[in-house]
Order: sequence, then structure tokens, then C-alpha cells
Amino acid sequence: MRFRALLAFFTVCLSLKAADAPASDASIREILVAMDAKKLTDNVFAQIDQTLAPSMQQAIGRPFTPEEQQVVANLSSNLISSLQKELSWEKLEPLFIEVYRANFTEAEVRDLVAFYRSPTGATLMKKMPGVMQQSMQIVQQRMVPIMQQAQQTIRDTAEGMKKNTK
Repeated sequence: MRFRALLAFFTVCLSLKAADAPASDASIREILVAMDAKKLTDNVFAQIDQTLAPSMQQAIGRPFTPEEQQVVANLSSNLISSLQKELSWEKLEPLFIEVYRANFTEAEVRDLVAFYRSPTGATLMKKMPGVMQQSMQIVQQRMVPIMQQAQQTIRDTAEGMKKNTK
């Protein structure tokens, strides 16, 4: 009887220890696939590309001239190309694995995989790019007057400092 109790105790201890084990690369890759993380990173590039010109146009407060349109198109193309090179999935995946391993146990990753494979998790992942895009647009709209005010404050402060040195 004591042997069975001791065996049960060690079994529970080992299972608790396994639950606290760091997530494996394989399970983290599984959650990244379930979350469609590669596609999400690709969508970020598309969102930046779609929002760069309207953001710049809103910042200058007038439509672009044809020459400015070409400059912005070149800027967007060069920016997206640089981002895709520096933030490729091949470079990001190992970093994501380290972040997930540092923050989640194997058991937590398995639970998250189950969630993302559920209908609700699939719905979340399907709708999240649109939610993020709408969120970015709201923040950008709010930032325009804030940046204008900040620029004016900087100019006023610089002018005040110039006056004090004369």
C-alpha cells in the first residue's frame, strides 16, 4: 500500500514537472502554424504598404503632386523591400521561438494550439488582420493632430530658447 502511494506521489510530481517544462521547438512551431504567424507577418508588410501613402498625404494636408506620388511610391517600394529582407520569416521564426519558450510552458503552448485550432480561435485569426488594420488607422488619425501640436511646441520652445540667448 505504501509503495502504491509513493508511486502515485512520484507520478504526480513528474507530471507537474512536465507541465512546467519549457515549450519545445516543435510545439512552438505548431502554435506558430496554428496562428498562421507567417501569414500575419506578411500581412503587416501589406498594411504598411497600404497605409504609407495615405498617412503621408494626411500629414502634409494636401493631395500629392504627380512627382510626389512617384517619390512616395518609390519610398514605399524601398521600405517594404528592406522590411521583407530584414524581417523575413526565416529571420523572425527563431526569435519567436525564443520569445515563446521564455514565456510559455509546454502545457500552455499545447492549450494555445488547441484554442487556435478551435472554431473560435480560427475566427480570431481570420478577423485579426482587419482588426489590426482598423486599429492602425484609428491611431494614425489620432496621431496627426498630436504630431502637429508637438511640432508647434518644439518650434515655440526653440524660438524661446533663441530669444533667451540674445
